[in-house]
Amino acid sequence: MVVEIKRGKELGAGELLVINNGRRLEFGSKDLIEPSASNVNWEAIFFLLRGENEIVVAFGKLHQMKVVFQGLEYPVYCISTLVSLDKGKGYGRSVLKEMENYLRTQEKTALGFCETELL
Repeated sequence: MVVEIKRGKELGAGELLVINNGRRLEFGSKDLIEPSASNVNWEAIFFLLRGENEIVVAFGKLHQMKVVFQGLEYPVYCISTLVSLDKGKGYGRSVLKEMENYLRTQEKTALGFCETELL
C-alpha cells in the first residue's frame, strides 16, 4: 500500500467524491471539501492511502493555521479529516504515521482535532 500526498488543488473529481462520501459516513458531514483558491483546502495537504486497484482506503488532511500564544503568532498544521474507509485494518494508523513523517521532515508542528466521542 502506498500513501500519496497531494495538495487540494491537485485532487481529481473521483478523489474528492471518495473524501466527501467518507466524511459524510464517518462524521455525518454535509459540508463538502471543494478546493478553490479562496479556501483553505486549495493548499491543504491530503494523504491518500491506496489499496488494491489504486482504490483509496483511508485519507487525512493537514492544513495550516496560526496559533497565538503570549501575543506571538506561530504557524502550525492542523491534523483533520482522518478517515479509514475499511475499519480495523490499521489504514488510519498508516495515514497518521505518514503525516507524522511528513511533519518531521518539514520540521513542522501540528495539532490534532477529533470528535468528542473519540476522546
